[in-house]
Amino acid sequence: MIIILKISGIGVFGWPQAKNMISISLEVARNIHIGSFFQRVEVIWLMTASGAAIIASANFIWVFSLGLSQILGLKTYKPLVIPSILISYVIGITSFNNSLDLVNFAFYSLPIFAIIVETGLEMFLFITALIFKKRG
Repeated sequence: MIIILKISGIGVFGWPQAKNMISISLEVARNIHIGSFFQRVEVIWLMTASGAAIIASANFIWVFSLGLSQILGLKTYKPLVIPSILISYVIGITSFNNSLDLVNFAFYSLPIFAIIVETGLEMFLFITALIFKKRG
């Protein structure tokens, strides 16, 4: 899906312009005009992206609270939700000085870190499944 989006963005804007865009899909949505009545269609894209970010954040907070409650042996995860929201907020505010630092991290540091973590996690789970003779 991402490859198709990148290829279509290069087809629409050309390589020199597309390589400097942070979000090609947003730029494509900005250029869509349906007649003279529907202008600014990118608002739909932004609402979808914002909704996806809110749902992903809620899922991360829920998983963090649930995992921590299981590690601590609590009966419910609910008392840990508000502290985990506060921790998430503080980390989100203090992690980057400005949005340029965030973009640089997302483009240059995060992919390397993510590949190492994701590959290591998959290999660890695979080896653990082999040791305990678990089948999918």
